[in-house]
Amino acid sequence: ASMGYRERAMVIYDGLHYDALALSAFEGAPGELDVTLFDTESTLVREVEQAAEALVARLNQAKQFTDTHNFTLRCAVCQKGLRGEKEAQEHAKATGHV
Repeated sequence: ASMGYRERAMVIYDGLHYDALALSAFEGAPGELDVTLFDTESTLVREVEQAAEALVARLNQAKQFTDTHNFTLRCAVCQKGLRGEKEAQEHAKATGHV
């Protein structure tokens, strides 16, 4: 549903940040030709929605996302191994390491 809006933009979230979904004018087209806003009255918007849903399904199946609860990282200051965003934040708060 357009909810009264004339255009629609779509974003994808990978667990860390958002990216605008873009439709390339043609394969190899320069980025400045990408379309990121779609007329909600156009039949193209439904095709783009379906393609976006398929893309997200493929990315999820390929595990192309960041699990912020369970990812592992190492503090760049003290080299302590940490698991997940919560543990990293607690370590930063307790030690001042950022």
